[in-house]
Amino acid sequence: MNSQYLDELAALNALGALDGEDLVEFKRLVPNVTPEAQKDIASYEQVASLVAYVNAPPKTPRRAVKDKLMKRIHESFVAERSKEGPGFLGNARQEFSFLYSNQGEWMKHPVEGVFVKQLSIDEKNRYATILMKVAPGTIYPEHNHTGPEECYVLQGSIRVAGHTLRVGDFHHANPDTHHGEIVSDEGALLLLVVAAEDYLT
Repeated sequence: MNSQYLDELAALNALGALDGEDLVEFKRLVPNVTPEAQKDIASYEQVASLVAYVNAPPKTPRRAVKDKLMKRIHESFVAERSKEGPGFLGNARQEFSFLYSNQGEWMKHPVEGVFVKQLSIDEKNRYATILMKVAPGTIYPEHNHTGPEECYVLQGSIRVAGHTLRVGDFHHANPDTHHGEIVSDEGALLLLVVAAEDYLT
């Protein structure tokens, strides 16, 4: 099951914007999802109340409107998740935060073979620090960067922009740059510092 597709259905359902075949498909999928996905669906229900929308007759929004709405919901969702435990910034009264290796949640990324663990999101400076776990043979598709990206290889190796990076190697990408496909033949564990806009979309 495509987790990004399920996320879209769950978010639109939380807003009452799901109908027709999409609603039927969502109701068919929900009983068979993992407990983690159930938790995500419940979170969308909670953050839906944070999204302001006009009192217009219910109708399915145009694709562009859906995309914009999905981005706002996802940002609210990630912000809510960032308050759930240690290791997350955003609490002005908390001077330090800690996240031990056995804490935090590995979340499935839309790219097959990729999992991410959020370490922190700095709302003021708009950047996120995350761990990315990549399975052997994974090909991460080409993509653009809104802001800068920092990548440090903790385990394994990746091939990016004509270079092979191994343990201890570092890569920086400037804002408004384009990455071609990134390949990990043996798998990798990466520490990434990325613009929040790139992480949240």
